[in-house]
Amino acid sequence: MNTNKDPQARFWVEAKVSIAKSAVFLGCGEADLDRGDLMSASINAYYSLFHLSLTLMWLLPESVSQSLHKDLINVRDAGEELPNKITSHKKAENFLKKAENFLCAGQVNLPVHNLISLYQRALTLREFASYGPRVTYNGDQPFVGTCSFQTRNVREIVQAMPDMFVSALRAAFPQTAYEGNLAPIVVDGAIDLLRGPEFPFKNWYSKSVLGRAEVLINGLRNQA
Repeated sequence: MNTNKDPQARFWVEAKVSIAKSAVFLGCGEADLDRGDLMSASINAYYSLFHLSLTLMWLLPESVSQSLHKDLINVRDAGEELPNKITSHKKAENFLKKAENFLCAGQVNLPVHNLISLYQRALTLREFASYGPRVTYNGDQPFVGTCSFQTRNVREIVQAMPDMFVSALRAAFPQTAYEGNLAPIVVDGAIDLLRGPEFPFKNWYSKSVLGRAEVLINGLRNQA
């Protein structure tokens, strides 16, 4: 495939990698939840959503802000690595905010309910899991912050993720380059990454997690 033929088609390789990453992080989060490891489940659920947002950016790069779109094209054409610092967590969140009313910056219709809400809840939970509890001071007196989250909050986020993953990508695929024909290439490529021992998937994740991820990605085939 000539990745320079269409601006949207430049990022198809990045899209298949980020789909695989989103799926394996979700698989990890589900496995963590099954074991009762809520801290790890919180972190993995957020990173699944982060890589899902990157996937949407790769599939629909013209829907991001003009400045970010230009930066992405420049990085891609320079042969540098993506994602990198310009695809920050804040920019991923801002991208999803623009899709909140079902319309991204580039007039791309992305009717996915509650995606930004789920992302922001997962981000807040991940920050607590990574950095909390916080310590504050009243004069010389330190106070250790309490946890405002409940176990059900973690469960709700992780359990909402599979439907969100499928819904978001099903909304994006018909709008990709070549009238949606890029979708099966990206899906097949993501499955190949999960199965290929030369990539950091098969030897870095358990068989059960990879199995969960493959089932999730295969659920996209009837749309792709």
